[in-house]
Amino acid sequence: MSVCSYMKDLIRHAALAAMTVHALCVPAYGARCGPDPLIVQLTEGYGVVATTIAEVLPLPPSDPKSRPNSFRITFHVIEVLAQPVGNESPRFKVGDNIQLSLGYGYGAPIEDGILEVGGKYLLTIRFNKETNVYEHAYGSGAVRSIEAFPGHDGLTALDRRGITQTRELAALPLPKRMKEELRLISDPKAQDFLRTQAILELRRRLESRRTSETERQETSASLRRVWNDRHAALSYQLMGLLDSALSAGVGWKEWGTSDEHVCVWLDRLFTPEPAGSQQAQEKLVIERSDNLWYLRELLESNPKKVGARSIIEIANLKQPLSFRVALALTLQVAYQRDEQEQDAWKQALQTFYPRALDEAKANDLWQIAQAVQYGINWQDPSLPFFRRSFGANNETKASLERALARLREQAKNRSPHPHPDSGLAIRELESAMVALRAGGHQ
Repeated sequence: MSVCSYMKDLIRHAALAAMTVHALCVPAYGARCGPDPLIVQLTEGYGVVATTIAEVLPLPPSDPKSRPNSFRITFHVIEVLAQPVGNESPRFKVGDNIQLSLGYGYGAPIEDGILEVGGKYLLTIRFNKETNVYEHAYGSGAVRSIEAFPGHDGLTALDRRGITQTRELAALPLPKRMKEELRLISDPKAQDFLRTQAILELRRRLESRRTSETERQETSASLRRVWNDRHAALSYQLMGLLDSALSAGVGWKEWGTSDEHVCVWLDRLFTPEPAGSQQAQEKLVIERSDNLWYLRELLESNPKKVGARSIIEIANLKQPLSFRVALALTLQVAYQRDEQEQDAWKQALQTFYPRALDEAKANDLWQIAQAVQYGINWQDPSLPFFRRSFGANNETKASLERALARLREQAKNRSPHPHPDSGLAIRELESAMVALRAGGHQ
C-alpha cells in the first residue's frame, strides 16, 4: 500500500500527540530535543553569528569500529547578527575564529548541511568565562546550515530583521519585555517571527513553576483577549502556539474543552474563502486543508460538538470539494482512532464518499482511494493507534468502479490535457478495488 501524504501527516500528528510526555530532554543523539526559542537564548547571554567552516577534525568515537559522529570544528565569523545581551559578555566581531566540539547527525546539534571547509552555518554561541571556551546553545539542529535558508546567500533581509528585532526585545527589562510581547502578539502588522518569539517566551513563563499565580492569571487573560480577537490576524502557526500557551496558563482540561477554544478553531477552519481570484482562493483552500490536523485534536477533546460540526461541513456544498475530501480523511482517522466508536461519523463518511467519487478529479480520487485502503488495512504496522476498520459500503464500491472506469476511458482517449495525478489515481483506485475484493467490503 502506497502512502498518501495527507493521511500520513494526519497519522504522524496523531502519533506525536499520543507519545508526547512532559519530561526533561536527555542529551543523547538519536533522540531529538529542539533548541530553546531564540529570545530565550539571547536572554541567557548567547549571540548569533554567520560563519564559514575553516577546519574540521573528527574526534575518535567511543567504539573504534564506529564512524566518528563528533568533530572539533573551527568556524570563521563572516557576519554578526546579534550580540549577546548584557555588558558582561564579550562582543563578537567579523574575523573571529570560534572553535567548538559538536555532534553531527540526527538528534545532534548539527543535523543538516555538509561538514567541510567552506560550509556556512548560523551559530548561537556564548563565551564561558569559567571554562574559557565558546559553547553553543543546546538542542538538536541548533546549529543551522545557512544553505537551508531561502535567501540567495542563505539569510534574507527578513531573517536578519527578525533576529535583530528579537535581540532588541530580549534586551528589555523583563516587565517591559512582557508588556511589549503582549502588544506584539496582538499586532497584525508585526512580523510573524517576532510574534512567534513573544508567544514562546510567554509560554515558557506560564509553564514554569516559579511563575507567580498572579502573573499566570494576568498573562492568560491577556492572551485570551488576543485569541478571541479576529483583528489580530493570527496565522495557523501562531494560533497553534497561542493555543499551546493558553493550555499551559489555563490548564489543558479547562482550556481544551472550553467553548472559546473550540469555537475559534472551528470558525477559522470552516469559514469559506472570501471572493477573489481563483488562484488566491485555491491557495487559501489548500492552507485550510493542510491545517485540518488541528481538528483531529479537537475531535479528541470534544468529540460531540466538533464531530457534529464536521458532519455538517462535509455535506456543505458551499465548501470546495477538495476541502470536504480533506475533512473526510481527518474524520476517518479520528473514527478509526477514537476510544469510542462514533457511528454518526461512520454514516456521514459512507454517505459522502460515493458522491465525492462521482464528482472528484484525479487529485482527490487517489486520496479517497487510499483512505479506503487505510480503512481496510487498519492493522498494518505503519498505521499506529488505529482501533478499528472502516469498510466501504455498496455505494462506495460502485462509485470506486465508476471512477476507475472514467479515468481509464480518459486515458484511453488520450485527453489533450490529462490531469497530472491521473496515473496515480488509477493505480490507487485499482489497489482499493483489490483490497475490497480481499475482504474489506461492508
